[in-house]
Amino acid sequence: MPNPSITDSPWLWLALFTAVGLAALLATGGKFGKRQSGIERRYQARDWQARDWQARDWQARDWQARNWQAPDRSVQTDRVHALDHEAAAENKASESPRADSGQVATPDYSTPKKTLVGLWPLAGVLGTLCATSLLMLYCTRRWGSHGLDP
Repeated sequence: MPNPSITDSPWLWLALFTAVGLAALLATGGKFGKRQSGIERRYQARDWQARDWQARDWQARDWQARNWQAPDRSVQTDRVHALDHEAAAENKASESPRADSGQVATPDYSTPKKTLVGLWPLAGVLGTLCATSLLMLYCTRRWGSHGLDP
């Protein structure tokens, strides 16, 4: 019995569609990298800014907790108050809440060549499907649709 037309095989169409998808993916890969790196840079900048604000907030709260003093209820002279204010001003200047020790490190931003989300998983799946369907097309054309019996 003669083999049916090659266009009747589902393996041909699977191989054809995955090959076209793979070609389109390779053709638009550069544009995807530029667009994806822009999206990732915006995400990374927002994330860094939020972490920086959180670090500054915690650092400011820590500074306030360390430098808080209960109100003095006793009667003191103006000279004692002046000395307390001078000491508090010196302490405030030396331990400001914006010290560099609590800053969050700047992230390593994405570039078009180096993104967090790549296209290689999609290319791998399409390539595997295309190769498998071509192999199955060859097997069904060579040995027929009944299996691998010669």
